Amino acid sequence: MPPKTAAIEKPVFSEDELSDLHKLLNDQIADHMHRQKLGELPYCKKIPTSIVETWHLVHIFKKTQRTAERKMALARKRAGKKPGDPITVKQFCKATKMDEFTVQRALDLLT
Repeated sequence: MPPKTAAIEKPVFSEDELSDLHKLLNDQIADHMHRQKLGELPYCKKIPTSIVETWHLVHIFKKTQRTAERKMALARKRAGKKPGDPITVKQFCKATKMDEFTVQRALDLLT
């Protein structure tokens, strides 16, 4: 009987996607801060979001609903969560290898 080979895990985001997403998030944050300086948006401190939801991926990363659901399912699996379980920002970032600070700032722009 041949030995079983370990399944190669596909990354949630490829290296190119990670760099593109990081640039997109930084651009969105810079635009938001610029609009605050112009007086178009108010300066306010909100309670930070601690849970990443599928709709966050749709709005932040400009992905379709189905793509966002697949990415969330893969992130939940990597984090050891069951389907439908909430996933924290820290767990999401660890599973996707994204920068936690940048993701948290982008989530704060939505709330």
